[in-house]
Amino acid sequence: MFVVRRNGLHAWRKACPHWANTSMAWRKDAFLNPDGTRIVCSAHGAQFDIATGVCTLGPCIGETLVRVSLIYLGDGSLAVSRNELETST
Repeated sequence: MFVVRRNGLHAWRKACPHWANTSMAWRKDAFLNPDGTRIVCSAHGAQFDIATGVCTLGPCIGETLVRVSLIYLGDGSLAVSRNELETST
């Protein structure tokens, strides 16, 4: 999974909906286009809206990334449930 901090936190499964289990990063921890406005798939350049995960450009237009729910803890830290991690990695 990966998290983008843009008008809040948005966590997504690190797999493109176009090609199952294709890693999204084009280099280590690099998930965004150069101006930081879209998530980009390294395999075919599809671009996704950061807040909604909807593909806006590429072969999977209209499909969405799989959201990973974040749990906000009282001490200011974040967590992900074990079940969510098992299905999101």
